[in-house]
Amino acid sequence: MPIRFWLAGPLAFILSLCLMAVLILCLPHQGNNGLSDSQLYHMIFPTILFPLIWAGCFFYPLLDSNLKRASSIMLGLLFLSSVIIFLMR
Repeated sequence: MPIRFWLAGPLAFILSLCLMAVLILCLPHQGNNGLSDSQLYHMIFPTILFPLIWAGCFFYPLLDSNLKRASSIMLGLLFLSSVIIFLMR
């Protein structure tokens, strides 16, 4: 199978899930009494932005002419988001 399939398929989905998890961790928390508006926005923004993040991760390797650059950028983002998730949990 061609490399574009792996970049635009499973890797794009995994990368978009990791980026969504980073958004959930990095958005500021406010309020400790129940489910406040800021905590609700804390979960809603990444959920609403997920299709946009996935579309960017999906179309980037398909439209980029340099496949090595696309794969290195996507793997770099995956590594960076994994490190942020590991450090902030």
